[in-house]
Amino acid sequence: MGAPVCMWLVLMTAAPAEAKQVLVTGGVLRSHHLAVVPVVEGLLERGHNVTFALPNTSEARGWFPKGIGGANLVYMGDESASVSSVKFPDMKNLRWHERIPVWGRMIWNGRSLLERPLVSMLDDFRGLLEQNKFDAAFSSAMSISCNAALKSSSLPWVGFVSLPPIPQMVLSDTEEVCKYPNFWNPRSVPDLQSSLLKRAQNRVECMMQRAFFHVGFLVINSLLQGKGLEPAKDFTNLFLAARINVLLGGPPLSLPIKLPQSVHVVGTVERPRPRSLPTALGRWLDGASAAPAPVIYMSMGTKYEFTESTCSNFVAVLQALMSSGFRILWALRAAQQTAFQHLLPPGGEKLLIEEFTPQPEVLAHPAVKVFLSHCGWGGVTDTLAAGVPVLAYPSFVDQLDNAQRLVEVGAAVLVLPDFSNLVQAAKAVLGNASFVEATRAAASDLQRYGGLERTLDLVEEVAEGRFPDMLPHAKAKMSELDPLFLRDHGPEKALSMCFALLVFLSLSCCCGLSIRCCFRCCCASTRAATTGGKKVKDQ
Repeated sequence: MGAPVCMWLVLMTAAPAEAKQVLVTGGVLRSHHLAVVPVVEGLLERGHNVTFALPNTSEARGWFPKGIGGANLVYMGDESASVSSVKFPDMKNLRWHERIPVWGRMIWNGRSLLERPLVSMLDDFRGLLEQNKFDAAFSSAMSISCNAALKSSSLPWVGFVSLPPIPQMVLSDTEEVCKYPNFWNPRSVPDLQSSLLKRAQNRVECMMQRAFFHVGFLVINSLLQGKGLEPAKDFTNLFLAARINVLLGGPPLSLPIKLPQSVHVVGTVERPRPRSLPTALGRWLDGASAAPAPVIYMSMGTKYEFTESTCSNFVAVLQALMSSGFRILWALRAAQQTAFQHLLPPGGEKLLIEEFTPQPEVLAHPAVKVFLSHCGWGGVTDTLAAGVPVLAYPSFVDQLDNAQRLVEVGAAVLVLPDFSNLVQAAKAVLGNASFVEATRAAASDLQRYGGLERTLDLVEEVAEGRFPDMLPHAKAKMSELDPLFLRDHGPEKALSMCFALLVFLSLSCCCGLSIRCCFRCCCASTRAATTGGKKVKDQ
């Protein structure tokens, strides 16, 4: 090959990609939109033009008051798409019989809860696609109706799931899914390996979970069909609808799974350069550093709801933590502050309660030593990037599995539902350097999957009509399946079926006895009334 040709190839490789017109969607919740912001900023830095579609609600209009660089923020739909009134109950502090009516209400009200947040943007989004010439789209998996519209269009796009690869989401076969720990009650792999009974219990819980989510899947498909869109084939197809789909995580922060060919695991998409802190917050944290006093940063996510009793317990534990020398930075939504103002202690040197905190920047401050987190994946990646170990207080869905994986790698301690071990756990984490080392090691493992740069590369390649394979390192790590997940689970199936039969017979007996008792009571009342009537007539 001649020198001129070599020089031409070098110049072509070094030249920046042609500016593309990229459409981005962010899902439903604030956390969904925050997860795609690093991608928006990264695309802008590479010279691309970005249009970011958001729900047209008063809530969403307050998320980015200063905009996002040069991105064009387009608000779509109407106020009915707001999820500010949607409450997620504190399930872990409910007894099993108290959870049943909660699940029942969620199923019964499923359509009304999902309809407006999922489809309100659709008509405006279709219009945006028709009126503009985009080169590619990067779309959150939670933008379900927008993704269905993208699927029916000719626009190439990358799907984005801001979660690690969870079996329930990436595998279609229920038999395969239920070999893995279910995310309602995730167990460690050694724990499952050690007990046939635990594997059978895990399978029963998994089947119940699959049934619950299948109801949601049917509701969503009904909504899509009502808007003239093609329904999804299964739950996996609903969230992995694009030809290229980006997922976060990867071993050791998630289990190795045989993934569909369309999936790329990238670890994390967090930006390496955090922004500056708000002045007052930065001053408070600097004061803690100067004391010196370790700060516990507390954030339960955008949807966790304290009850009167859990908030009371929590505040009592906070007092104990502050008496032990800790300072507390607590991110608590305004509505929750108002609801529990009679319980909250006054702020000051040892306690600062804020409505919203810039999480990556707070965790990067040297005063912050421990993070009490609900273990949403955004919080997980933020805390790993900062090297801050976790006090894990998960609520539901993927958070439980995320917390379990953090505990397994030595980066977290699980906090009990009533917070009774919180003081002890905080002291244990602060007093043992191995937690920080494990946190940094896990962060280093995630960085090997390609991260933000790999995600941006994928968007650019899809815009050019190329659909590459997963990186060799990610493919190799995801292929290291434990033998437990490869073999047939015949004994587990049989035992779980026996358990299900036992439950069915028990419920049948209870129903039968209840009906019989009611019948006897009704008959006794009728006989008594008849006898009383005869006596009156005889008199």
